[in-house]
Amino acid sequence: MDPFKYIFENTALTRMGWIARWQMALLEYDIVYTSQKAIKGSALVGRVETLVRWSLKPTTRKRDRSRAGIPKRLVLSLLGKAGF
Repeated sequence: MDPFKYIFENTALTRMGWIARWQMALLEYDIVYTSQKAIKGSALVGRVETLVRWSLKPTTRKRDRSRAGIPKRLVLSLLGKAGF
């Protein structure tokens, strides 16, 4: 539900003085409430997987391989949640 619409249409809230002051202050502006789109978990995991693959490029030196930038535990937990 639109929170601004709720404030203006709920009569119990208008009896409180501080809500009435907010209503008067908000009437000066043309405010439109839009909800944020949801992000599917699989899309998020897919994006992280792509980033992980690019950051874990093979190297020739052993020291460089241990410093890939992303902890192995994080990669395994994300891939586990994705069902891989």
